[in-house]
Amino acid sequence: MIQPAEGVPAPARRVADQLVDVLITHGVRTFIGVPGGAISPIYDALLERPEVRIVYSAQESNAAFAAAAFALSGELACVLVTSGPGLTNALTGIASAYAEGLPIVVLVGEVARSQHGRGALQEGSAFGLDLLTMCRSVTRYAAMLTRPDNACAMLVEALDAARGPVAGPVVLTLPLDVVNQPVHRPKLGRPLRAVRGEDDTLVEEARARLIAARRGAIVIGAGARGGAGAAAAFALAERLQWPVATTAKGKGLFPESHPLAVGVCGYGGHTSAARALGEDVDLLLALGCGFSETGTNGWAPSLAPNASLVQLDLNLGRLGLNRAVEIGLVGALEELAPLLTDGLPQAPAQVFGVERRETPAPDSTGLLHPATALAALQAALPQNTRYACDIGEHLLFTLHHLHIDAADGFYAALGLGSMGSGVGAGLGLKLATPARPVVVICGDWGFRMSGMDLTTCVQERLGVVYVVLNDGVMNMVEAGFRRVYKRSLGAPGPAVDFVRVAESCGAVGLRVNTVADLEALTPALIHGDRPVVIDLRVDPAAAFAQSGRDQTLGTFTGRG
Repeated sequence: MIQPAEGVPAPARRVADQLVDVLITHGVRTFIGVPGGAISPIYDALLERPEVRIVYSAQESNAAFAAAAFALSGELACVLVTSGPGLTNALTGIASAYAEGLPIVVLVGEVARSQHGRGALQEGSAFGLDLLTMCRSVTRYAAMLTRPDNACAMLVEALDAARGPVAGPVVLTLPLDVVNQPVHRPKLGRPLRAVRGEDDTLVEEARARLIAARRGAIVIGAGARGGAGAAAAFALAERLQWPVATTAKGKGLFPESHPLAVGVCGYGGHTSAARALGEDVDLLLALGCGFSETGTNGWAPSLAPNASLVQLDLNLGRLGLNRAVEIGLVGALEELAPLLTDGLPQAPAQVFGVERRETPAPDSTGLLHPATALAALQAALPQNTRYACDIGEHLLFTLHHLHIDAADGFYAALGLGSMGSGVGAGLGLKLATPARPVVVICGDWGFRMSGMDLTTCVQERLGVVYVVLNDGVMNMVEAGFRRVYKRSLGAPGPAVDFVRVAESCGAVGLRVNTVADLEALTPALIHGDRPVVIDLRVDPAAAFAQSGRDQTLGTFTGRG
């Protein structure tokens, strides 16, 4: 782009072009969305910028799921959707990003202001669908551009809100008559924020409690994700030599092969974690963990029932949310944990370990058990594989049986728990780290719901591997229904041939019926630039042990 001579004002350009300038200046290079008339000025502006990547998603919610997973890389992606149903389709993905605390910026086309209140097609103003009201409870910032002259300032404000201090999605709606106006780009300063020091007395008190503990334990949650949070938690754990559990959302944030690891303490959890967090614990150290339903297997009362709680979290609202807290420190984990580590003596080395259930032997049906399939799958894949898991019965098996050592090796959007989120997440992970294998583990119903972004991977030459645990039934719902109501829903799915689905889209399709089939996977498929769909036939009778969620449903339906 040609720059004006010094002292000469830049020529007036469309707001759409200026907004793209702002995004690129702030490091945004990846744009994911579904085009439409009202958002077309932004797409038109992007076509003039060869340094960006535009990814055309098959569905708006998947675009938001992908952008959220992309944000795990530390970079920000922009989601582009059109007015009306473009945003309502995206809302589930936006809500999921909000629940995960992951930053995305969503730009939404909108009809011209002169048409507001006149029944314009797909109008989202306060006179129509009132989209911003829908968004405000699941975003960190939601607003409509109303004047061309402050459009860039509003976008900068939104970007600051997306990135924190508590990160999350932001939404800006862009009326056509605003984004098409020519303006001179203003010079914008950044907010000057006062830095508040930590309460030294409280830090010293927390350190004293850690030193005095007779039997302590650590739980690491998803709040340790991003930045240097996981490394700070690791250093603190090694100094204390206490057993370390992760929540389901935090799986992988502490390496599961480490001697101090005891595994997952929430959904899909390990007996070793339950034992290490039992009644003998007198001090529980929570690092980025709010003790939610998924992180505690339905708020299990057996989780360190007699322990005092020291909690470190970025979000003040999570302190004491589900457990009475003795000392709570607020801030980024990479800033808080070293304050405690520096004053702690080095404890003698301890060995604990993760205990997993044995994978069952093949039964007479010849169908694979999910645990057996997952063990064989991971053995066939490179160690640097990144896994995204969708929501369903397979998630519990995945949480329990996958061995994850890398802090960025596993992601499941459990904050909202939306089926289909893992399918979109795989796209985002591969966009962020194209050189690493990315494997999505999902069920057949989840892939039926959101799998058409397989075509996006074909178009973008992204070799995502989708492993569809195909049992022909929505197993988590069916199994829970049987436990609570003692009968079947009677809603079997059709026998979908996902190999043919994959091949019809230009992807590679593989059917897997045995462990030998999985072991035969070739590196060329894993490292290629064509997406792969593995139709993995598993036993529909296989179900994970009863979870706390079943017990909760049973209690509140009078069937417990």
